[in-house]
Amino acid sequence: MRIQTLDLEPSCIAFAPNDTDHFVVGTYHLNSSVQEAENANAHDTPSLPQGRSGSLILYRLQGENIITQQTIKTDNGILDIAFSLLEDPDTGGTTTEITTPSRRNLAVALSGGQIVFLQLQCLPQTHLGSGYRLTNIENHQPFHESVLVLDIIWHPERKEDLAVTLSTGEVVLCSLRWGESNAHIQTTQLFSHSLEAWTLSFSTDGRFLYSGGDDCMFACHDPARADDAVLWKDRRIHGAGVTAILPILGRFADQEDEYEEALLTGSYDDHIRVLGTPTGSRKKVTVLAELDLGGGVWRLTIIQAPSTLNSNSKSPISQTLHWTILASCMYAGVRVVEITKQGAAWDIRIVARFEEHKSMNYGSDVRPRSAGDGSAYEIVSTSFYDKLLCLWQFAQGARQERTG
Repeated sequence: MRIQTLDLEPSCIAFAPNDTDHFVVGTYHLNSSVQEAENANAHDTPSLPQGRSGSLILYRLQGENIITQQTIKTDNGILDIAFSLLEDPDTGGTTTEITTPSRRNLAVALSGGQIVFLQLQCLPQTHLGSGYRLTNIENHQPFHESVLVLDIIWHPERKEDLAVTLSTGEVVLCSLRWGESNAHIQTTQLFSHSLEAWTLSFSTDGRFLYSGGDDCMFACHDPARADDAVLWKDRRIHGAGVTAILPILGRFADQEDEYEEALLTGSYDDHIRVLGTPTGSRKKVTVLAELDLGGGVWRLTIIQAPSTLNSNSKSPISQTLHWTILASCMYAGVRVVEITKQGAAWDIRIVARFEEHKSMNYGSDVRPRSAGDGSAYEIVSTSFYDKLLCLWQFAQGARQERTG
């Protein structure tokens, strides 16, 4: 295990999908004067200047060492970051710098209503070692500076489309559009939660968009129907705000029931849940399994999915499937959980805990690795107020407990 203390509070983390030695941490710092004002009267904050700052930090893993490659300071706090797995779209054969393939592969959500695009690229080797660097591509201001962009995701099939959630409750589709000399973001509001919209996720096939908010609402939207995008919504399942959504299985049938999708949700009510989403005219979401993880479930990430899984085909009822999931559980630390589908039955169990963190664990990620690699998984987790960054390992099939 390796531990580092950062200069600012870490809020999010993501490994580069194609350069797996590298990962990026986003930080978020709230100036004390603004924090005092927010504590006094939250309704006054939109008129206050943005007293938030942050940074993007690029790291490289070399053996058991965590090496800082680059730090980019930002004038606003960073709430979320997301790498894209796709190339840039075809923009009609133009060859301007703004449309070079693969340039925008990291999207950043900031507290000042901004979305920033960067590129992780390999520059010529230097005497400092690895030449990987983050290069700023574009800064966009699609929302008012008093608005926090809370969560950001790429569409799984269309590189020009992203989606974000906002502190004002809105769920917004963001589409990159190209002019003669620059790119701009076209926004389409799909839904508005009554409180902060904490999280969102596209369905496995990209047809639907799920969102969750502080109002306990879990909703499904059709981005193709912007004027009437809401397909269904549910406020009965979660006992507190919905903070994480992770689809894991496409359309499947269990005995007499058929579901559009199986997905995991996390909530401030400390529970992780497996939900079956409705098909056709049936609007009821079904809880297939749930487990109390001991802390608010802020983020969920797949460590390992079934190797034979085909998300575009129906899952046979008799098939047994296993998922290993990394859960960032705020004040409870990190959990590794195993999700099992055996026939029509679903089960959730904790297989590892990491509790070295002394404050809120908002960001954790697992280093991608090749299929069939039998080594332990390398995990990097962070905690907010104590500014810790920890590198540790999880070995499949072994129960692990690490506490401070």
